Amino acid sequence: RFEAHLQVFSGSSDELEPQQGIAHLTEHVAYMGSRKRERLFGTGSQTNAYTDFHHTVFYAACPVLSPRGNQPMLPMALDALVDVME
Repeated sequence: RFEAHLQVFSGSSDELEPQQGIAHLTEHVAYMGSRKRERLFGTGSQTNAYTDFHHTVFYAACPVLSPRGNQPMLPMALDALVDVME
């Protein structure tokens, strides 16, 4: 297994008072709506994201090879993480 993380150096401390919660909302919209992240479903992978005061982190924990076809999972995981930034 491996883990791939995408860390954005922006979190809730970067929000003005009227913007409180927008970093966390953006995290959900960016990662939960990713079609490329959905490709990891059913492969034994776990994906998630979190926002703290100074960071927003998106990650995927995956098997090294896909259960079907024994294809390497790293390119799929990195593609899902890059999709967040596009």
